[in-house]
Amino acid sequence: NKLKELEISGDAKLSSMVSTIESQDYTGDLTLSGEKSELVLRADAVHVGGALDVADRAKGLVVAGDLNVEGSIGESGELTKLKVTGDTSVVGDVTTPGMQNYRQNLELIGDEEAIFKGEKVIVGRTIFSNDSLRRMIVDGALEVDGDVGKQNSPILGLKITEDLSLAGDINSIGELRFMKDVFLLGGGASYFR
Repeated sequence: NKLKELEISGDAKLSSMVSTIESQDYTGDLTLSGEKSELVLRADAVHVGGALDVADRAKGLVVAGDLNVEGSIGESGELTKLKVTGDTSVVGDVTTPGMQNYRQNLELIGDEEAIFKGEKVIVGRTIFSNDSLRRMIVDGALEVDGDVGKQNSPILGLKITEDLSLAGDINSIGELRFMKDVFLLGGGASYFR
């Protein structure tokens, strides 16, 4: 028997996989702990009302579904890697020494900058910011299989410290800074607006 949904008010600490049919809602901070090197959260949607981090031992996180985090992710530096199979929306910064893999869309929520620190950030579809203008800084490589920003909803700017691999367009009203190589993966033209 599987839980239909899970709601935890306040801060929560997890040390094993959590699987629900529909949603998981953690209204405060969510801390990953325990002996496992990787934890899995399986649900249609996982919402974290605060920060998402690791407490005691370095580990990775797989979210099988959509992920919405209203705080920072991996601020302690102990979250080794992050994989999300659904859409992702984040308010704060994301830090992993390893890979960040967002299989669907990545939405930047909030004001000012969104900083992604990791070896490589992979986005399977589009990076966008609907409600507010955000500047995206990637301290690592970035691979996007779709667009960065939308024509009717551009991002504020983009800075990448390593290589950029892009299959779509970039729609930005601010500065674009590429510190290393740019690889265009699409079969047609890529536009930088």
